[in-house]
Amino acid sequence: MSSRTLLFLEDDKDLQSLVGTFLREKGYRVEPARSAAEAQAVLARVPVDAAIVDGLLPGMAGADFIRELRKTQPKLPILFASAFWKDLKSHELLTRQLGVVRIIHKPYKPEELLVWVNQLFPAPA
Repeated sequence: MSSRTLLFLEDDKDLQSLVGTFLREKGYRVEPARSAAEAQAVLARVPVDAAIVDGLLPGMAGADFIRELRKTQPKLPILFASAFWKDLKSHELLTRQLGVVRIIHKPYKPEELLVWVNQLFPAPA
C-alpha cells in the first residue's frame, strides 16, 4: 500500500509533533504547517491526499482557510479540529458549509484521529 500524504495544519507545536509522529509511525506522510500561510506553501510544493485543519490559527481562522482551499481543491477530504463547535446544530451546519468529512472535537487522542484518518481512505475492492 502506498503511503498517503496528509497536510496537518495545527498551531500547537507540541500537539503537531505528537500527532505527526504518531501518524508517521502508522504509515502516513505528514506535511506539517502551523499557519495558513505555511499550509499554502506546503500545498504549492506537495500534493496531499487529505488535510487535518485546526479551527483557531494565527492570521486566519481554520474555517476561512478551508473555504479558500475549496476553491482549488473542492474534493480534498478534510478533518476539521475544534474545541468550539460542540453544539450539534452548529456542527451539522458547519460540516455542510465547509464540505468537511468530520469535525473533530478537541482534545482528541491520536488513536481516535487515526481511526478518522483511516476512514478517509477506504481499502480498494
